[in-house]
Amino acid sequence: MTSGRNRMRRAACAALLLIGAGAAPARAAGQATIPDQEAVARGAYLAAAGDCVACHTAPGGRPFAGGRAIRTAFGTLLGSNITPDTATGIGGWTDAQFLRAVKRGIGGKGQRLYAAMPFNTYARASDRDILDIKAYLASLQPVRNAVATNQFSFPFNIRLLSAFVWSMLYFDPAPFRADPARDAQWNRGAYLVTGLGHCTTCHSPKNRLGADDVRAYLGGAPLEGLFAPALDDAARTGLGGWTEEDIVAYLRTGTSRRAVAAGPMAEVVSRSTQFLTDADLRAIAVYLRSVPTPPGQEATPPAPPGTAAMEAGARLYGESCRACHGADGQGIPGMVPALAGHAGVQSADPASALNVILQGAQSAITRGNDRGTSMPAFAWKLTDTQVADVTTFVRNSWGNRAAPITPADAARARQALNAPQSLPR
Repeated sequence: MTSGRNRMRRAACAALLLIGAGAAPARAAGQATIPDQEAVARGAYLAAAGDCVACHTAPGGRPFAGGRAIRTAFGTLLGSNITPDTATGIGGWTDAQFLRAVKRGIGGKGQRLYAAMPFNTYARASDRDILDIKAYLASLQPVRNAVATNQFSFPFNIRLLSAFVWSMLYFDPAPFRADPARDAQWNRGAYLVTGLGHCTTCHSPKNRLGADDVRAYLGGAPLEGLFAPALDDAARTGLGGWTEEDIVAYLRTGTSRRAVAAGPMAEVVSRSTQFLTDADLRAIAVYLRSVPTPPGQEATPPAPPGTAAMEAGARLYGESCRACHGADGQGIPGMVPALAGHAGVQSADPASALNVILQGAQSAITRGNDRGTSMPAFAWKLTDTQVADVTTFVRNSWGNRAAPITPADAARARQALNAPQSLPR
């Protein structure tokens, strides 16, 4: 797997010399083509921008050979094999088939794809970009690996009742349209964030059928026991306190003065955004800095927590957290995140803070930050009351303000994460 990933990285780096901000004219959808080296290099870069390897590579498996479990609110799917193997991959697919799958959610055999494949955002990408990705995938070593992607239970395993109906209700096939009132940089950022970057997949809340809640665009959402923070301009819980340089540094290295990437976002940075050009990272930053807070989302901060919880939390913080995060909550630049002003710490949903305290975390390892730090788990050491107290303290110190956490909140998080109980004292 390492050698395959290195090939992808070399191709992506080579693409930096060839990629441009503009999209070239689209090829005819059904036209057979022989991929040239420029298309392959562009495709490597664009595949990294879309983080295709994440969902289509099983842990320990060959890159793009499928098999990774993708857990949804309705069950589990497995990422498909998208290597050029003709029997189990996409080696026999035409350009038209590939475009329909990626941009319309219709598989190679005409079956509807589930929206775990973000075709609803990839629809905004140009045909040229998508076909360049196909050219890159076609250049890879074929891997024979049959994957039964649909692991859903009845009735969600019936595509006609779920995938087809979902597409009829929520799928918008409209391509990206540049905003003439904005400059080229902003539009490039919008193209990447709303298209290949599929940022809404994790950072926008979902309705009961798993579609984006358009009323809270990039307003944050639960994700695998965490909470993907808001990417809007909310001062406490979004990117309102981030500069463009903060965003660029975070996406390039996995760390900035505002946060350190961990959990699913560490994988996004290490496999995707660190390979983007400086121009594209800055375009993304410019666009994200312009995303408004949804109406009513930036509510008045809650009342301060009680004195007892804060005092108990302060003692626990001094014992277990201060050595790394600092008495002032500023952390260690490039290694340990600052907790002061941390948007994720102050989110209305405390899942991320509780998850990291109970289970620990591993930061992203990138070319720009190869140290990779980790935080130990404290589930074994802290009781539910202690977890609640220290979380409440962190969420309400150094200018932070967020609702207090109860022992019941901590207990539910521990159970959901299957984290161990604290050792008896």
